[in-house]
Order: sequence, then C-alpha cells, then structure tokens
Amino acid sequence: RGKWGMQKSSRARRRILAALVLHASWRWATSLAPSRAKDWGPRWLARLVSSAMSTFLSAICRVPVASLELPKRLEPTQQYVVVWHPHGAYTVVAFMHCAHHATTSTPLHWHACVAPVLFQIPILREALLLVGARTVSAHVVERLLKAGKTIGLQPGGIPEQLDSDHTRELAVFPPRLGFVRAAMRHGAPLLPAYIFGENQAYRTSAA
Repeated sequence: RGKWGMQKSSRARRRILAALVLHASWRWATSLAPSRAKDWGPRWLARLVSSAMSTFLSAICRVPVASLELPKRLEPTQQYVVVWHPHGAYTVVAFMHCAHHATTSTPLHWHACVAPVLFQIPILREALLLVGARTVSAHVVERLLKAGKTIGLQPGGIPEQLDSDHTRELAVFPPRLGFVRAAMRHGAPLLPAYIFGENQAYRTSAA
C-alpha cells in the first residue's frame, strides 16, 4: 500500500509539472498577443464568448445589450477613439457590452484597452484577447491607432474605480490627457460614451 501511494504521488507530480510546462509554453507563445493590432483566435469562438458574456450580463444585471441606444451616423470605415465612463467597481457591465459590440462590429469593430494585470489571469486572459481587448499602454495605443484601428479606453482608470459609488454618478479625468493627443495625431474623432447602470452593478461602501 505504501509503494502504491508513492507511485500515485509521483504520477501526480509529473502531471502537475507537465501542466506547468504546458502553461508556460502557451504563455510564451502568446506573450505578444495583448499588444498586437490584429485579431486573436477564431472569430466564431470570439462571437461565442461575447454572446455568453452578454447573456450572463442580462441574467444577473437585467441590462440586455438590445436595450442600448446605439449612436447614429457613425462611419464604419472611420477610425475613432471611444472614451467611456464610468469605470465602476469592476467595469464588468461595460466590458460585457463592449465585447458584444467589438465582435459583431455593431456599431464599430474596436479594441478595448484594459489594465495589463488582467492578462495575467488564466482563462480571463484568453477571453479578453478573443473579444479584442489589448493592453492600455502608450505604445500599444499608438500601435493600434497607427494600424488604423478604433480603440476604446476609460480615462478614469483606477482613481475612478476607487471612487465608484452606487448612489451617484461620477467621471474622473486624469491631469494628463495623452489619449486626446494620440487621437489628434492620427486624426481620429473622440467618441464619448457614458454607461448608465455601471456604478449600480455593485453596492459600494464608504468604509
């Protein structure tokens, strides 16, 4: 019985080691994906993931994507810089809607720029890449705009996230408006958006 237990433990260690090696290899092979301007993964899978996210949103927050009033007179071939507020406690509502619009190109095909730390979380990382999310950094934003892509970002970032309050609406703008200068350099119109209900997705506390 003792020998059998040692063999079982050895097999378990080998499986864990194999899984770690496989994971490390996968991360290395896809390490540049969060900063690239081209789509990642099969489009049918991206649409499936975004549809699942939107369905999940409708179930828990009762805000179906179809209820959104889409902006009119947008040129599908025009490049934009979409700037949206508020960030909210976890920005889940915004991202689920953004994923749907990005993969269906309604009204635009775009890349949401998100915090780099999100690409360190397995499964979430792949889901983000599939629906077009990319790292929100100056060089990645510049690369996307240079490639003629429409991007979306949240200027409020962490400060707006920390000040999130379900009892009021709040928008925070950073002192350095680098995204405005980037849009001007590439001749991309700013497309402001406000997602009502984002702050109310979670109850917050002042404590």
